[in-house]
Amino acid sequence: MLYDVVESPLGLLYIMTYLNQQLGSKVYGKIAKSRIDFNNYSELKALLGEFKPDVIGIRSLTFYKKFFHETVSMIRQWGIQVPIIAGGPYATCDYTAVLQDPKIDLVVLGEGEMTFCEIIEKIIKNDKKLPGKTILDKIKGIVYVPGRKD
Repeated sequence: MLYDVVESPLGLLYIMTYLNQQLGSKVYGKIAKSRIDFNNYSELKALLGEFKPDVIGIRSLTFYKKFFHETVSMIRQWGIQVPIIAGGPYATCDYTAVLQDPKIDLVVLGEGEMTFCEIIEKIIKNDKKLPGKTILDKIKGIVYVPGRKD
């Protein structure tokens, strides 16, 4: 079945490696892959509760866009209010649809490791909060809805 195809998170591993190289001990990341690290929303909730992220980066293939939006909705229902940054094939190919979801803060287009790193640096400097429009407008390779959380 197509649903049982498991893609390796190589892109995520590369982004985490890049963040570690650039920011060192300023970041501590965790990659969680559905059907590998969690099998249901209860397990994801427990994983997030244990890790307590300051930022959530989420990616998906277009085929799984319904699951993508359901997952973001569940994360927000659990009271997690950290910035959610979308990336990957679905977000890059259809960022307009992704940003119609008010639970998504911004989208990183393309491969995005340098862009994501720049966003994380700005969040660190902004007391672990997404920076405002003036700063976001200077970051190349992102799209967002101005005023959503300013």
